[in-house]
This record gives sequence, structure tokens and C-alpha cells, in this order.
Amino acid sequence: FSYADQPVADEVRVHTWKDATFGELTELLAQVHREVRQANTRLSFKVVYPNSSGAYVSTPIGSTSLGRRIHE
Repeated sequence: FSYADQPVADEVRVHTWKDATFGELTELLAQVHREVRQANTRLSFKVVYPNSSGAYVSTPIGSTSLGRRIHE
């Protein structure tokens, strides 16, 4: 693991509990990132992990979308 490999502009690193729902994660992200609160926002979730050779790979696991704006 290296902190030099930070997420790109449209990625967020999240450490969470195993039984968190995508809805719960969406609400948490909306509390921190203003962009998430806008209508028609789509969030995609992936698990990122090192493969057997040590290279990081990702697997899509789900997505959410907001139909309405979340008020502050």
C-alpha cells in the first residue's frame, strides 16, 4: 500500500463496515461532498484490492442514483 496512489478527482476512498448498504454509503458521501446532493447524481461502487502479483484491480459491486436533490 502506498499513500502516493491517491484517488483521482472523481474517486473517493471509503473505509466502512461490511454490512453497509449502498444507500447508507450514498447518504454519508452526500454529507461530505456537495456534488453528491444534486439531482440525477449516479454513484458507482467498486472493491479495490491487490491481485496475486501485487497490482491493484477493481471489481464493480453496485451503484445508486439520486432522482431528487438532497437539501442541506
